[in-house]
Amino acid sequence: MLIALVIVFVGCLGMHFANSFWAAKMMFLSVGVSFALIKLSVYSLVGVVTDTPRQHSSLMSSIEGVFMVGIATAYFLFPAFYSETDVNAWLEVYLVLCGLIALSFLFLIFSNVQIPVQTAGADWKDDIKNSLSLLVIPLVLVFIGSAFFFVMIEQGIMTWLPRFNEKVFLFSETLSVQMASLLAISLAVGRFIAGWLSKKYHGLLL
Repeated sequence: MLIALVIVFVGCLGMHFANSFWAAKMMFLSVGVSFALIKLSVYSLVGVVTDTPRQHSSLMSSIEGVFMVGIATAYFLFPAFYSETDVNAWLEVYLVLCGLIALSFLFLIFSNVQIPVQTAGADWKDDIKNSLSLLVIPLVLVFIGSAFFFVMIEQGIMTWLPRFNEKVFLFSETLSVQMASLLAISLAVGRFIAGWLSKKYHGLLL
């Protein structure tokens, strides 16, 4: 997680100071790599801090809900830096993001999370072999495919929605972005409710 934060921190600085197409590409690359590292790390940590399948499911849904709250916040954070007199004013938001990333980095550095070391089967070659063996299980393949298409559709709609609001509903540029937050907020509420239900009702699969 610390490595991921450093990567996206550099990407944000590059986007702010370079303000070019190649910097935007590097920004997207850094976000993608960091997102993968953070997600793998967080999901692995969930198994350490939870004891039962219900707790695991509930915490996972809550984490996804917090993630959507972050996305919804971005829909208000970026427009807050828009300026009619300075077309590059919105780039200042990346300095704010760098500050938030630095705070997250310090929070992780000083967090005292005790992770038990598993000695049995600690060989990384065996771990990779066992992980790859899961790919032959049909249910795992269905899950991977479903997760991929769900994220692709979700992110595709959320990325396109501000432009849709501007061109179809004729909202202003700022309002178009802010109104797109309704989808993220709805998803966040749904995931928080799913986390609460999966913890409260035994056997409920969400």
